[in-house]
Amino acid sequence: MTLARNWTVAAVLAGLSAAIATAITGAGAFVEENIKSVFRHEDQRGTSPAEVKTAVTPLEGGGLLVSGERVTSAAEKKLLEDPYTMDPESFMRLHKRLKSTQVGGNFYKLVITNTSASAIKIVNVSPVVSRRSPSLSKTLIEPIGGSNPGAILVDLDLNVRHPSFTRKGRPYFTSESRDVSAGKSFEMLVKASVEDYYVEYHLKVDYVDSRGKVNSLDVHDPSEGVGIFRLSGILPPYRYTDYWGVDSDLEKPGLKLLTAKEKREKSR
Repeated sequence: MTLARNWTVAAVLAGLSAAIATAITGAGAFVEENIKSVFRHEDQRGTSPAEVKTAVTPLEGGGLLVSGERVTSAAEKKLLEDPYTMDPESFMRLHKRLKSTQVGGNFYKLVITNTSASAIKIVNVSPVVSRRSPSLSKTLIEPIGGSNPGAILVDLDLNVRHPSFTRKGRPYFTSESRDVSAGKSFEMLVKASVEDYYVEYHLKVDYVDSRGKVNSLDVHDPSEGVGIFRLSGILPPYRYTDYWGVDSDLEKPGLKLLTAKEKREKSR
C-alpha cells in the first residue's frame, strides 16, 4: 500500500481536505455555483443581477469529527474498521448522512470576487448563527491523518453569543472597508473555533456598489459532507455514546468502536 493511498483515504475519512474532496465531488464543488446566495437591496426586495461571487474552501485535513447520529449498519461500520478497502465516495455518503461536524475548530478560505464592471466596497462580513445548542455527544470519530494549513489571518470565536471576525483581538472590519476593483477578488483566511456549544451559521457579506447602494449577500455552507459552517465543542471521551478510535493493533489500520473501559482510559 503506497503512502499516497494512505494519505488519500485518511483525508477523505476526516472529510476536510479541499484537494481530495474536490476530486471526489467534481471540479468546482466548493465554489460559488453550489452556494445559495441571496442579494438584498436596502430599498427593494428580491434578487438583483450578480455583482459578487463567493467561494469557500477548507484548508486542512484531519481532526476529530462528531455527529448527533450513530454509525449503525454493518456496511458503515466496515468503512471505519477497514477504510483502505472502500471507495472514497462511500466515506462522503457516510459523512453526509451523519452530518459530520469538526470538533473545536476548523480553517477555511473565503474568496469574494467583484464580477461587476466597476469597483465595490466590502464594508463587512459577519457570521449569522442559526443554531446554538449543547455540544454533540452521539458519535466521535478519530482521524487517521491530517495537515496544518499554516498561518491564519482572521479569527472567528463562535463560543461568544455575538461572534465577529477579529485579528489579533481587534475587529477585522472597521470603517476602513475593503475596495475591490472590477474583476478582482478579496480573500479571507479564517480560523473558526468553539469550546462549549454546537453551532451552525452562514456568512453575510455587506458591500456598496458603484451606485452607492448597500447590498447583502448570504453565503451558505457549500459542503454536503463534513460541514464547514458548523462546529461542535469537545466533550470527555466517556460522554460520547460511540467513540470510534484508532486501533492500537498496527495490523489493523482502521478504526474500532471503543469499549466503556477504553473511553474512560482516554478520559484520564
